[in-house]
Amino acid sequence: MLTLAQELGVDELRTSCEDHVASTLSALNACTFLAAAIDIQDRIAGGKNAQNFVDRCISYIGDNAVECVKTNSFLNLPKDALIKLISSDCLALEEEDVWRAVLNWAKYQAGVTQPTAHWTEEERARVCQHLSGVISYVRLLLIDSQVFAEEVEPTGAVPIELSLERYRYAALPNKFRERSEDKKLQLRVALKFFPGSLILVKVRNF
Repeated sequence: MLTLAQELGVDELRTSCEDHVASTLSALNACTFLAAAIDIQDRIAGGKNAQNFVDRCISYIGDNAVECVKTNSFLNLPKDALIKLISSDCLALEEEDVWRAVLNWAKYQAGVTQPTAHWTEEERARVCQHLSGVISYVRLLLIDSQVFAEEVEPTGAVPIELSLERYRYAALPNKFRERSEDKKLQLRVALKFFPGSLILVKVRNF
């Protein structure tokens, strides 16, 4: 119905459909609705009107990220939808957990179940293929150095220039802070102390 309303250009019907779907959003279906909204936006002339619903989905997933990234609907996101999601500043996850979620997505897409240390070269290539074009949206400079060394680098998915930049940042953080407008250095906006809480928010722009 939402697609039909978008195709017909009936704003009142579209808004009513969006409101209804938004009222049914849950951790289990939010990523599915996000993918559908992006698909509408891409396929239909005038699909820019779907941006509002895309934003609503991203906002919901961001607020409930801990639960959403554990679902099959997250693992089945198309690459463009995943990129749009992890580009958001409102994803309530530590950057290490953003990386872990993205890696789980890539492994699922590649059909790989083994831990990184047990990958064959062919499995590594498949996972890296899916991470290509995605990994640059993970804010690698903000990932803890030990996690980067033990979990990120061993995948072989990090381009050498990004890896070198990560080590330069660890050595000279003050120099990098001069690049305050660089999104790779910007913390996600907030993390909730308790999932579902509307009032207890830990602001992370320190």
